[in-house]
Amino acid sequence: MLTLDGAAWAWQRMAASMMRGTLCALLWVPAQAGETARSWWPRLQFQPTLAIESAVKALRALPPKDPQRAEWLAVQAEAHCLLSQPPLALRAAQEGLALATPGSAAAHRLDLAQVCGITESQESRSLPVLQRMEQTLPKGDENTHRLVDILAARADVLITLGRYRDALEQLFRAYPLTRNVDDGSIRVQQADLDLSLAYTYQLLHQPDESQAYLDKALKAMARQAPSVRRSIGEFRKASGLRQAGRHPEAKSWFERSHATAKAIGDAQGMAYARYGQGNLALALKDYPDAERYFTEARPFFEHGSDPLTWSYLNLGLARVAHAGKDLRQAMALADLVVDLAIQHKNDVLLREIYEFRSYLWLDLKQPAKAYDDLAESYDAYDRNVEAQSARVVAEMQTRFEVEQARQQNLLLAREGALKDAKLAEQASRHRFYLAAGACLVLVLTMVSVGWWRRRRYANLMEKLANHDALTGLYNRRALQQMLEDERVRSQRYHLPMAVAILDIDHFKQVNDQWGHDVGDAVLQAFASLARQAVRVEDRLGRWGGEEFVLLMPHTSLEDAQHVLARLQAQQRAAVRPPGAPAGPAPTFSAGLTVLDETDANVESMLHRADQALYAAKRSGRDHYEVLQAGDTLNPA
Repeated sequence: MLTLDGAAWAWQRMAASMMRGTLCALLWVPAQAGETARSWWPRLQFQPTLAIESAVKALRALPPKDPQRAEWLAVQAEAHCLLSQPPLALRAAQEGLALATPGSAAAHRLDLAQVCGITESQESRSLPVLQRMEQTLPKGDENTHRLVDILAARADVLITLGRYRDALEQLFRAYPLTRNVDDGSIRVQQADLDLSLAYTYQLLHQPDESQAYLDKALKAMARQAPSVRRSIGEFRKASGLRQAGRHPEAKSWFERSHATAKAIGDAQGMAYARYGQGNLALALKDYPDAERYFTEARPFFEHGSDPLTWSYLNLGLARVAHAGKDLRQAMALADLVVDLAIQHKNDVLLREIYEFRSYLWLDLKQPAKAYDDLAESYDAYDRNVEAQSARVVAEMQTRFEVEQARQQNLLLAREGALKDAKLAEQASRHRFYLAAGACLVLVLTMVSVGWWRRRRYANLMEKLANHDALTGLYNRRALQQMLEDERVRSQRYHLPMAVAILDIDHFKQVNDQWGHDVGDAVLQAFASLARQAVRVEDRLGRWGGEEFVLLMPHTSLEDAQHVLARLQAQQRAAVRPPGAPAGPAPTFSAGLTVLDETDANVESMLHRADQALYAAKRSGRDHYEVLQAGDTLNPA
């Protein structure tokens, strides 16, 4: 009955559908002559795999119609649920129900195992089964714990269906009917209910209540033997601490969960613990540990037992590969996750993976594909918002219909109280209008958030298209358009305009001597200094490599020379970036020209500026040269 967050989907189904009890022994004792199926019931959490083996051996030895087969099939079905194998659990449960005596303990366990198998893919079909079980349950204290099993199972199904308030109602009905014991006599204890209450309150965004019930459950289980549910509780605690940013504590609790799972031979619990540790290491940017944990967990999920966790695990490995600059591996893993998300129609995962893959395309210098993936990310986000809105509206409509039916029943029961009936109807309408208004506000809020995200992504794409990724300055494409626009404007209104090409001196030696990382830092430092030194109306961009272009609108030759002189003075005073030996920063040379009425395009201006730049390089560097239309080179 225990449930986890979305990253542990299959584990949630296993823990939620079985309503397990506490076990009374730490280790399994090999089956002996005369051992019965009932002796396995309080020990399933410790050794579900061995329980299946014992059940298979016993079933082979028993005649087809032997009544004991029903009890051994109950052991087998429950163990399959514990191991997240709902189809096998359903098959064993149906076979056992055909042999079990109605109302027996074996029939009760087989019915719950059948719910486990049905809940895996058709949650709504489980509710009629549980309703039948409750209606046919004889009254009396001896059946109290069976009622708790049913209520707990129904709460799990309601959680899976997103009906969290209804789930709380079932859990609180069950809570006073059970307790915590150490002898394995109670299948669903208060600790189990505490874990489910903690998870439900988490889904309802009530963290204080969630944390209180989780701590209470872990405190009770600390006094008991290690079990599957204890490992799940520790995993839940670690996940909550990780989300709260309390990483050292989260790491400790993930280790506890792994140790508990290892102690009882729970392979899937160990895999989920490693998966959680991988996500934690990823959040801490400890990529070697993240890769190690994900790789260790990978074999358990790659066979399809939990498609969602398998998808997020590969996304984690893709992020690790991206951080390690292994773009080919990162892209291969991203493509796999895209296929899985499309296959399972998971728009939340699609939005995340398309956004991540767009950054990979940018690193691979393919902005068109990056734009396509971002567009797919927007579409997935919109679909998810629409689906959430539809679910909220449907839930509110259901609640309204239930309330309306209740009011109608009251009216039928109180035929003589016409005035009270009218007041009740008015109250029902008022609640409906409030609910409708709340739904409208929620939908409008989601639409507004969607519009804001689209606007933000559009701005991001525009920035990526027009700016250099390393320096943050305008890129060559943006500069070419600015230069041409300003040339046309200046010639039309007879305004001055100056253009300079700047080149960092001896940049190849910087890369050769100190490495490309230092070279990148030199470019970034120069870009930052130049951005502060030029005027507000000037436009500075990276032309390519170590070359930069400075566009100075409405600027005469004399004013442009002042701008370059000021920039060169500040660069001479700068120091080298970290990673290089102490000393002054590399200087730069520049070629300067101004617009002439004969310039039919910006290429002629850029050609003159380039000639002037090479003249400055040949004459000693660390200064600029000026070349106007029709002139020969003159030292500045």
